[in-house]
Amino acid sequence: IAPFISGLRITNADNRDIIGFINNQSFRAFVYVNISDNQTGIDFNSVKADLSSLNDINQIGMRNKDTCTQSGNIFICSWSVDIQLNQSKTASILFNASDIGSNVRTETFNYEFNVDNADPVVTSLRSSRVICLASKT
Repeated sequence: IAPFISGLRITNADNRDIIGFINNQSFRAFVYVNISDNQTGIDFNSVKADLSSLNDINQIGMRNKDTCTQSGNIFICSWSVDIQLNQSKTASILFNASDIGSNVRTETFNYEFNVDNADPVVTSLRSSRVICLASKT
């Protein structure tokens, strides 16, 4: 039985989940997935991700994992990546993992990004305080 891949998480450099809106500037992020195998063990040289959909400027392609850290019977594998998107999109990220018995698992996860390039615009200004200016003559 091939390893099981689950739990996609994408965080910024402050370890905060990236949800909602981003701008179109490049920023460092970290991609995490959980990988488990109860049979023969994971072949860590096979753990890869295609991160191309996370950068519209530089094609990243398929990359080996940066790290895998064990937490119980699950390995949390991670990749650092510079995310830069020109427009809102659903990014599809493909992951591969094999076990020592050469059983291969491929999983694709989708992640929604909303790119907001518009500067804020002040449409009104109000105050609950009244300020009187008096002039001396």
